[in-house]
Amino acid sequence: MSAPAPKHVPRHATHRYHTTLVVLGGVMMLYSFTLLVLLEATSVGIVILGALCAVLGGVFTFFGLMGRRVGAGVQIVNTSFDLISRGRLAEAEAHLDLVEQNRPSPLLACVAAIQRGLVGMRRGDIPAALVHLDRCIATPHGVLQRAQIRMQITAAHAIRAFLRAASGDRAGAREDIEAVRKSPDALPQALGRAALAEAILLERSGDRDALRAHLVTHHELLFDATDRRERTIVRAFQRMLETTATSVYRKGGKRDEGSEEPPLADWIAQVVPEAAPFADVGRAQPDKTGELPAAEATEAAKVAVAEARKAAAKSAPTKTGHKVGRVIVLWAALVAVLGAVYLALSPSGAGSGSGYEDVPEEPWDPTLPLGLICLVVFAALIGSRVYWFYRARKESHDLFAALNLVAKGDFDAGSAALERLTSSRLPIIAAQADHSLALVAERKSDLRLALERCDRGLARLTKYAVRISTSDILLPDLVSERAFLLAAMDRHAEAEAELASLPPAYPYKSRALFRVRLLSRLRQGDLKGAAELAARAGLDLPLYARDELLVDAVRAATNPEAAGAGEIPRIKRELRTYAPVRRWMETVAPTALAAMERTPEDTPLETTNDRDARAEEEALAEAEAARAAARPLVVSG
Repeated sequence: MSAPAPKHVPRHATHRYHTTLVVLGGVMMLYSFTLLVLLEATSVGIVILGALCAVLGGVFTFFGLMGRRVGAGVQIVNTSFDLISRGRLAEAEAHLDLVEQNRPSPLLACVAAIQRGLVGMRRGDIPAALVHLDRCIATPHGVLQRAQIRMQITAAHAIRAFLRAASGDRAGAREDIEAVRKSPDALPQALGRAALAEAILLERSGDRDALRAHLVTHHELLFDATDRRERTIVRAFQRMLETTATSVYRKGGKRDEGSEEPPLADWIAQVVPEAAPFADVGRAQPDKTGELPAAEATEAAKVAVAEARKAAAKSAPTKTGHKVGRVIVLWAALVAVLGAVYLALSPSGAGSGSGYEDVPEEPWDPTLPLGLICLVVFAALIGSRVYWFYRARKESHDLFAALNLVAKGDFDAGSAALERLTSSRLPIIAAQADHSLALVAERKSDLRLALERCDRGLARLTKYAVRISTSDILLPDLVSERAFLLAAMDRHAEAEAELASLPPAYPYKSRALFRVRLLSRLRQGDLKGAAELAARAGLDLPLYARDELLVDAVRAATNPEAAGAGEIPRIKRELRTYAPVRRWMETVAPTALAAMERTPEDTPLETTNDRDARAEEEALAEAEAARAAARPLVVSG
């Protein structure tokens, strides 16, 4: 399938900033040319100043041009990721074609390769997906974008581990699993996919006890750090361990003419066929997410949001370390300039008065002190940048470790580590910690604390340079989470205003629009409208596990006849056995919870004649025969 190339790609938030760098770099290089060439500078001080201007001008121009180019590519890959999450794979590929034909930077090439791997995985085309992931993993780390590339490569290892395990490459899967678990750049989703890959390996080894222990040990990762497709496989393994005599697997229906990927049941049968007989996939899951109307904000809501931002900025903790450092540098530069001026204006020594002819002295170069001091200040600034670079890398690894603790279910240790990071002198790290603590508070149903965390995180990103640097993910993540919390507090107009402020190329924009709109309808008592919206949520929309359960509950409560055979018991079992999720549902969506509890578990399936039953039996027999054939023959001695 093909799609037309994207048009009207929005400019990145850093475009103006990087354009300013290019202009400033050009001015400094012109000034350097004037000093060194046109004025034919002979003094050492002028030469030093001219050389510094040339170096700084070249650096500013280089980073400005690179930033403009990378920013344009980032907008495209962010949009393509959102399209993949909506099931619009051909459109996503058209965006990726545009990125790759413009000779992208190593980072953008790496991201594009991962996304192509995801497209192949969604279609069940494992060989094609592996080719793209191999290309990503082979990307040179480089120097300028080394940290970001390493993160992407770790994510690619995790996806490849899952696909290698699914395709029977046991050694390759083990290698990727170890690479993910040893990497300091692994994020929760990478660890979740590595855990799923190991579950597949354990199931195929026939060690049911080890598989059972693995699913229990990594329960949080497998459900909260994975996507819906992967969670469906995990549930199938759980059902496999409970029983081997019953199946709720259904062959997927005939693919729609506009479909770009197989139905979930067929996809599982292609990728992990041993799980297919136990996968409860329901019947009403579309492969694409329907169009979600753009957010529209009232003027009153915009004012309320702006006032909340101002109030949060006033109460936010301030760090004085950077300000003190700047003041010291400015004072040192001022003293240096005054000293140079004084030396330049001071009279040169008169004759000694001895009667002898004065010996001619070397002329004093008044620019030399200024040049030397500028050189020292330049070196100090470079040293400061290097220090903060390594400080940021260390704190980033601390942040990843804290996020992984939370993802593994160790909320106390993870929250404590995140709390320490909120004291970071790096505003981006502190804001990321606040966002993660907001998500933890939301999961614990403490909505007011979560809203406070979002406000604190947003207050840290008010400065221009910080705001544009976080405009891709962190800033809109905080805004979208705040919108969800406002909807949960019945402040729906403000929630809509927050959604309206999201950038057009935000990679999780569809998820933000969907989960806030769904919750708003439920909070306003419109269960029917919520069900209509839930029916438009595609399979690959990257919902949190709790959001997915809410969607499933709304669907099952409003249309129980269309649910899978074990869907309603599964939803009720999860609500009974996992207290935090039930408490979350009681807090944010009590209407949906009450409707779900009123739904009887023995609701008959939608009548489709006996052909469905025969097809199901045939599917089970085929899957179990393939599974038996794939197992090695064991001969007892």
